[in-house]
Order: sequence, then structure tokens, then C-alpha cells
Amino acid sequence: MLRVLSCVLVLITGAWAAPVAAVAADYDSKELADAGKDYHQDLLDRVPVNKRQPNLIPRLRKDADDELKAKRYDKAVEDLEKAISFGADDGLVWLRLAQAQLANDDEDHAMASAYNAYRKATDPAQRAEALFVIGRDYDKHDKYKEALAVFQAGLGFAPSAGIATRVDQLKALVAFRVTKVDVEAEADQA
Repeated sequence: MLRVLSCVLVLITGAWAAPVAAVAADYDSKELADAGKDYHQDLLDRVPVNKRQPNLIPRLRKDADDELKAKRYDKAVEDLEKAISFGADDGLVWLRLAQAQLANDDEDHAMASAYNAYRKATDPAQRAEALFVIGRDYDKHDKYKEALAVFQAGLGFAPSAGIATRVDQLKALVAFRVTKVDVEAEADQA
């Protein structure tokens, strides 16, 4: 009897979690994937393979965390890029890099870094945060449909009251958007 209840509980839990994973896994962007791949390769190309020092990666990560706390974002970006050049390639290092780049107004690379974080992270909270970084950038540039899709995918990984509120606002904006208005007037002829 206990075994049957355990199976039922597993099935119920699996049925509940499956739609969340399906929604969360739906976000894909060829443009961002290509940009992320190119940026990663650019960072790897900065240091020849025989000159990489993977033993320095933990120290570079710690230094970057300290720089982020001190709001020295340019130094944090430098440390994290060097760590990636030496071989660090996980979701957290990419997420921290994206956050530092945004704080340092490096929007060109932040989206690629955030997408790499999304693809490489195994922690749902990190994946969600990476998507929220991408969504905020789309939202900032008035790309509301893209922002809505990314935010919804991120909410599939982790809840966020602020993002959920913004999703509701974006739904209203996307539902009614004037894209072109033609105005014609007739002139009075005397």
C-alpha cells in the first residue's frame, strides 16, 4: 500500500513539474545562441591553450565576486572574462559576467553572456535569472513581445513577483499596440 501511494505521489509530482519544464524549456533564440557561441570563442581565443591557467579560475571567481560587491563592475568583467578564457564555462560564471556587463553598460555582450548562462546553468534559479536579464534588456529597448516570451519562460523556472507583475503589464501592451495610423483630411475649398 505504501508503495502504491509513493508511485501515485511521484506521478502527481511529475505531472505537475512536466508542464513547468516544458514552458521553461521553450525559449530559444538562434541569434542569441550564435552571439553567445561567438563571444565564448572570442574569449577562448584571447589566451592560447598552452598559456591557460585553470588553477587561477577559483581566485578569479572570488575576485570577481568581491569586485561586484564593491561595484567595480569593469574589474569584475575583466576577472570573469579571464576565468572563461582559462576554461571556466558554467552557468554561474556566465550569469555573473552578464550581470557585471549590464551594470557596466556593456549591453553588446550582456545578452550573449546571459544566453550562455541560460544554456549552461543547471540550477533553475540561475536559468530564470539569466532569462530575466535577457527579458529586461528586450523590455528596455521596447521589444515587448520578445520580453514577454523570455519573462514567461523564466517564470517557468522560478517565481518572481516583480517579473510576474511586468508580464501582466506586457500582456496588456502587446494585446493593444498601434503600429500605424493613416490620417486623411479634406481641405475646405472656398
